[in-house]
Amino acid sequence: MNADADIQVWLETAARTNPEIIVPYVRTAASKTLRYDVRTVQEGANGRSNMAQSGAVTVQANVATPLVRMSVTRSGQDYCHIEIVITEGRSTRQDYHFECPASGAERTDG
Repeated sequence: MNADADIQVWLETAARTNPEIIVPYVRTAASKTLRYDVRTVQEGANGRSNMAQSGAVTVQANVATPLVRMSVTRSGQDYCHIEIVITEGRSTRQDYHFECPASGAERTDG
């Protein structure tokens, strides 16, 4: 999880799925509505691909809330990372960066 005490973001993966299912979660100290942008970048021998999703989510205080469900198919040589931007109102913006979890990982802190 990121060091910010008010907003925590992390990734979880579904065990032994093909393709990998990755779910970013957010938890906040107080109930609020957040906007999110999730971008997955994958680079390998066959080139580079980008996936992006965005939206808004209402988060209850201290409740882990999923943002999206993503499927990622990659070979062992591919590099993959996930960028998450959380925005509250017009001025508060927090960026989170993660490497895609390895196959079978349950949780990746960033």
